[in-house]
This record gives sequence, structure tokens and C-alpha cells, in this order.
Amino acid sequence: MGSGCIAAAPLLFMKIINSTNKTASGDVDKAILDYCEGEFQKEKQFETQRIQQVQSEIQNLKGVTNPAMGKCVASMPARDYYRLIKKYGVHQVHSKDFLKYFKKKMPELSPNNV
Repeated sequence: MGSGCIAAAPLLFMKIINSTNKTASGDVDKAILDYCEGEFQKEKQFETQRIQQVQSEIQNLKGVTNPAMGKCVASMPARDYYRLIKKYGVHQVHSKDFLKYFKKKMPELSPNNV
């Protein structure tokens, strides 16, 4: 009796592994595309929220000089800052040329002149 149960289990297991997927590849492709588009829309929405948050934070920094750090010349969301550091390196992101470019490209995030 015990050996009959053992013999039936491998057949059932093989049946599960060999079962075919009933979805068409077009359905899977559309589902993946829809998911990616949804995630891109969420990222764009969150980016807008992050930029608005930084804009509200830098309103208090216009014309203010910190005794230890000096004037705030640029501010950006942390996620964007770390992406730039990873892509271009610390020295490039902190260079005067980059700060001038950033001030020209995103003046709303640059409270003071370089």
C-alpha cells in the first residue's frame, strides 16, 4: 500500500511540470508593456512631487549664508543627486561648470548665484 502512494506521487509531479501555459505570448507582452508604462507614469509623478518638495524647501534659503557651508547655490532631490553621482562622479557633479549648467537648466532649484 505504501509503495502505491510513492509511485503515484512522481506521476502527479511530472504532470504539473509538463502542463503548458494557456496564455498567448501577445497577452504576456501587452501585460508587461502595460506594467512598464504604469511604472514610468508613477516615476514621473513622484519626480514632480520631489521637485515641488525641494522648491518649497529652498524658499527659505534665498539670500541666506550658512557660516559653515556658505550659500546654497543648488538643491535637488536626493534620488536625482545620487543618480548623477553614480553616472558622472562626485567631482563632475560638484564642478562649477555643472552648477552653472544646473542653474541654467533648473533655475527654480537654484536659490543663489554661483
